[in-house]
Amino acid sequence: MLRNLPTLVTPALLAICALTASCSREQGPPRDARAEAAATAAQRLQGRWLLQQFQPAGQLDFALQTLMTAQIGQLVLEVNGMNMFIRGPGVTVQRTYRIDEAYTEHLQMMVFDSYGVGFRAYGDFIGNTLVINGTEAPWVGRATLVRLP
Repeated sequence: MLRNLPTLVTPALLAICALTASCSREQGPPRDARAEAAATAAQRLQGRWLLQQFQPAGQLDFALQTLMTAQIGQLVLEVNGMNMFIRGPGVTVQRTYRIDEAYTEHLQMMVFDSYGVGFRAYGDFIGNTLVINGTEAPWVGRATLVRLP
């Protein structure tokens, strides 16, 4: 029995030391990686963006196509906190948004109109460019925005 004692004591001693070491360090609250990624994406959105291009997924009616053509190179999206201010020829609107998911250069968000109706969009940061894919009519398509200084 005494011959087996070192074989039993060594693993038990190692387990107790490991448990003591892990419990003795002060650890903060657990990290919420999803919330951190969403906050980082929201921070990257802050500032002014110029609409460079919009490619609708389908044919727009004449009036909407005319309005969109006038916005290219003119419409400015300003993101300040959780608010979006959109200004262009004949267009001035304010929206709020929420980042639902973000990872690396990608984000998924909901943009809300003044009635609280949400429009889902997906985006990718590519350097100083933001490519947004709208999924709700009539804005189904791809918009390319460039960050303004």
